[in-house]
Amino acid sequence: ELPLAKSARMTDQVVVPQADLRHYFEMLRGSEFYVGVRAQRVDHWLCANAPHGLKCLVTFLDYECRLAGARSARLNPAADIMRYFRFGYPAEPSSVLAITVGLEDPAPTPEEVDCFVCHEAKLNGYRAELKESWKYRMVTLLYVIHCDS
Repeated sequence: ELPLAKSARMTDQVVVPQADLRHYFEMLRGSEFYVGVRAQRVDHWLCANAPHGLKCLVTFLDYECRLAGARSARLNPAADIMRYFRFGYPAEPSSVLAITVGLEDPAPTPEEVDCFVCHEAKLNGYRAELKESWKYRMVTLLYVIHCDS
């Protein structure tokens, strides 16, 4: 159970947009607690909230597809990572970003995914410091994002 779930005034601080809405509905079948989850795709959430100046202390972008996306599901993790940095979501002076993607072309190694994330961060005035990675059929990369401005 999430510690924030016990405090009603804190639950609106946790937003978990989902890339896969079926997964979202499976998550919410129980009614034990509420964590501010909204039925909204990650790409839509990033675009819809861009004008509001929201800052994210912790962001976890969890995908079941390769970095270049899954056309059939209309998912594009690379574009979402670009939106995350270009719309200024990382909190200042630092925040945490975790990303899970499949290891297939055009980024078949954790190093290539890391290169993309670091490049996109740098283009937008951030520094992505890779802290840990876990490789299985996919890879999860854990970063500390530093604001360089």
